[in-house]
Amino acid sequence: MDASLVKKIEQLYRAEAKGIAEIRRHLRSYVQDLFTGKTLPRETERRWYPTNQDIMNCVNSLKRSTLFSDDDQEELKNFISSRPEGDYFHYRQATEDSSFFLAFQTKWQKRLLARYGTTVLMDATYRTTKYSLPVFFLAVQANTRFVVVATFIIDGETTERIQEAIELLKKENPLWQPSNFMVDYSLAEIEALETTFPDARVYLCDFHREKAWLEWIRKESHGVSEMKENILKHLRALAGSNNRASYTKALEELQKSDAWLSSEKLQNWFTSRWLSIHERWVRMHRDSYMFVNTNNGVERQNKELKKYLDGYRKRSLSDLVKMFFSQFLPDMYVKYCQENVQFSSCYKKYSGSIPQFLINRPRRFVTHVMKRFSCSLTENDISDLGGGSFLVKSEHSSTKYEVWFGDKNEAPFCECSDWYMNKLPCKHMVAIWRHTKWQWNDLYTRYRDNPLFILDNEVVTAITPVSTLEQPSQTSEQFEEPIPSAQPEKTQLNSPSKYKDKMKIQGKCVNDIKYLLDLVYEQNDVTTLENISQQVSDITKKLSPQTEGIRHRNLTPRKRKSTCTGLKNVKPSKRRKLATLFPKKHPSSGRYGKKAEMLKKYYSIKYNLNHSINDKSYDNSFAKEKPAGRTVKRPSITWREVHGITLTEEDKEILQLDSWLNDKHINSALLMLKSQFPHMPMQDTIAISNPHIIKTVPVSCETVQIHHLGSHWVVSTSIGGNVKVFDSLYTSMGTALRRQLVNLYQLYFPTDRGEMDVDVVQVQRQLGSNDCGLFAIANATCLANGLPLANNYWDQDAMREHLVQCLESGTMSLFPTLPNHPNQSHHVTSLTHRLSRYCTCHNYIEGSNMVQCAKCGNWYHSRCIYIPIKTLQDLYEYICKECRHK
Repeated sequence: MDASLVKKIEQLYRAEAKGIAEIRRHLRSYVQDLFTGKTLPRETERRWYPTNQDIMNCVNSLKRSTLFSDDDQEELKNFISSRPEGDYFHYRQATEDSSFFLAFQTKWQKRLLARYGTTVLMDATYRTTKYSLPVFFLAVQANTRFVVVATFIIDGETTERIQEAIELLKKENPLWQPSNFMVDYSLAEIEALETTFPDARVYLCDFHREKAWLEWIRKESHGVSEMKENILKHLRALAGSNNRASYTKALEELQKSDAWLSSEKLQNWFTSRWLSIHERWVRMHRDSYMFVNTNNGVERQNKELKKYLDGYRKRSLSDLVKMFFSQFLPDMYVKYCQENVQFSSCYKKYSGSIPQFLINRPRRFVTHVMKRFSCSLTENDISDLGGGSFLVKSEHSSTKYEVWFGDKNEAPFCECSDWYMNKLPCKHMVAIWRHTKWQWNDLYTRYRDNPLFILDNEVVTAITPVSTLEQPSQTSEQFEEPIPSAQPEKTQLNSPSKYKDKMKIQGKCVNDIKYLLDLVYEQNDVTTLENISQQVSDITKKLSPQTEGIRHRNLTPRKRKSTCTGLKNVKPSKRRKLATLFPKKHPSSGRYGKKAEMLKKYYSIKYNLNHSINDKSYDNSFAKEKPAGRTVKRPSITWREVHGITLTEEDKEILQLDSWLNDKHINSALLMLKSQFPHMPMQDTIAISNPHIIKTVPVSCETVQIHHLGSHWVVSTSIGGNVKVFDSLYTSMGTALRRQLVNLYQLYFPTDRGEMDVDVVQVQRQLGSNDCGLFAIANATCLANGLPLANNYWDQDAMREHLVQCLESGTMSLFPTLPNHPNQSHHVTSLTHRLSRYCTCHNYIEGSNMVQCAKCGNWYHSRCIYIPIKTLQDLYEYICKECRHK
């Protein structure tokens, strides 16, 4: 390579040229300028037209000459030691005994945190370096833009590590007194912030809350996607409630809606996950001086950061931090300074039409208020109530809004939606300024002097002349763009067979970990939990790939999804033509062909609950409410007729294809057991799971019953005088199962009290997630025959074939077992639950506050009917929801 080109590459590198392609483009232009008026050299001459590898080698050589050390952490340590005084750093290198930690803050960030830090946004961004380290931003809403005021990088998003960073920043900023934080739904972040600042409130971002709602409602398995708009309307009304009355009204409307009453999953999800923390996302709980409702400001800073990264996936940690101090943070502060100066009267003269109180204020605030000055409200539309309180008529209706100018006990407000959305002066407040003696200066001082409404005078007065702000920023440090090494490491890709084996093992590990999670929650022994915690920590540390003590991100290319199965070995040029010959895959199973056509008939089917178990027209349950645009054909080929239930060939294929069993399989098995054991009053699974449609008949003798819990099957029994539940997956008990057990076994409650103990027993854990119905039938058959389940270990591979034989013969017999199975003697786990005949949850909670219905006499937990404990004493009479609907 010619020496002049090497020198040009060095200039481009120090000018922070981004990438090899940009350097090569500049070199071609440079060569053309060198040979102006001469014959250009051939493009094959590497002396004048170097290859990408030549350029890369040259850049890497320049980069190595500027590094203090080849060790990334040592290079970072050297950079930190070279920073001027005033910048805050707390750095801990990753070792065998300690995790990586870095927190930093510039002098101007400290000042802005003290100025605007009443409300702080916190969020993390990922994939910024070659390490698996999240970068956390603390951002504030300044008067002109959102600004990052602190940054910390930690190894893992645990509560302890986030709390360590927050406490260090709190110690470094003694003037920082936050009142509010805005985060995503991250329990680790919430707990860390509330522990460090116990007097501050932590709210959830409206945008991420709405996104979480949409994702849950759209999921087909939750069964409410067709009612999406109706559900979201009620949830948004609840979130936008400005006072207790509107919140109560919105909650009642939600609980009376058809979507709520018809979906127990929706009730359980929203009650447990969202209503339990409503003070974090309902608008009426927000601080009166909080002017942000989303985390979009810090998300915007994350996107800005990614622009500086410019797609380098293997950026080192030292390069990232250098980029922060040479480009990202200086550019952010320069923009903040420019905007403050440009909005001041010393930069440009204000129009004479702008009121005096809007002079030298941020443009966003001025624009917002001036738009409200154009309203048509007159003096006759305003009623002075005295003491800074007014009633102002709506501009387009007869509604009147109360406007309050505030005092030390209560912030200024207006009852209109504009105020509750922005917390900025609305047209009703502007109308008062225009037509009465009350003006902007009469607003309460804390609101009027908010830094968001005032230009930063320290910036405006310090920067002179103003024109200097219009020039591009010059920094003494030059950021060194990381360039891929001359000989990049090659990623070893697995063969297809090894890849499939790896996926199977990973799936098995995930299932075992989920099962371990259930066992951990059931374990009460502290010593055992400590041992488990230590073992899990050792495994996590062992599995974390590290270089220089820091955990790496997995940079293995993701496998692209094939758009057409069966074309893996076909050339790309012919693949498009052949792809049209293959039909589309089934959306649920990912198959096409005969099996997929069969599965389509059972995809998202809803059974008609109005048919009884003995109704011979039971097969009409396939005439369901069909989604728009899809036709579900009724099966015509009959396989078996079992006690009035028609089983088709498709029902038989479900058993043969390792799919979930439906109600017809379960009820057919129950009817055969009922005919063999007529003294046991077994009932329809659809009937007992929907008592508001078909009333459950309480049993008065020993019985066995299978229960449907949405996407799971379990069996219960009262044999022996005690109620037990046998579950092949869990030992927990949800609201749906508790309600079914209370309705079915009412006569088993002791006469002197309203609670009953029920044992949930897991005798044998099923493999996979499709065979819970088979285990329920097998356990029910064994219990009906009077045999203990602990002595049997079912042969799961032979269960489907055995059920087919039973349905064809019309007699239920014991399922095949595995003799002398190694897990047979120690696989039984159980958990005792105490049920209550009262409340909608039917859960016994000792010492819980309860309230009695004045009509039916039933008792309810105050938290289940959303009555705060403080209002129980003032409650004169309570009427439950069931009695109100009668």
